[in-house]
Amino acid sequence: MGSMPAYFATKHFAVALSESVYYDLQEEKANIKMSVFCPSFVQTDLNHYYRHRPERYKAPDDPYYSSDYAKHIQDIADHVITTGTPLDPVGPFVFDALERETFYIELHPNTKPMIKHRQRDILKERVPDLEFIKRIRSLVEGKPKLKNIIYVLKHM
Repeated sequence: MGSMPAYFATKHFAVALSESVYYDLQEEKANIKMSVFCPSFVQTDLNHYYRHRPERYKAPDDPYYSSDYAKHIQDIADHVITTGTPLDPVGPFVFDALERETFYIELHPNTKPMIKHRQRDILKERVPDLEFIKRIRSLVEGKPKLKNIIYVLKHM
């Protein structure tokens, strides 16, 4: 979704690592099941990371934390987390998926359209579609305009 490349890179890495390990387990005929949980946005305290940061890692004088960009990112994090999936049903949802031996455990309905669109970009050898991401972002940020919904639906 742009704006946070390191964050999204770690999410892609976790999925790719899980897939790779799963292939190895299959090749070795290991009697081990595996899943990768992709929660998207859950109502946690993650957007208040600064409350939990150890004192030795705090940098209150770092200009980044008072920048407009940092405030913008914090506003997005606050919105998507506070409007995300409530925490209580997450555990039962995951355990149900594990019992069904689901590999990709997708919690939030917003992820599948993004995955589908990315796959199409790759298969059609298109460059990543920034306009699609901007419009998805507007929906995730709670600014659902009809023209954005129509664009997303047409380009999935």
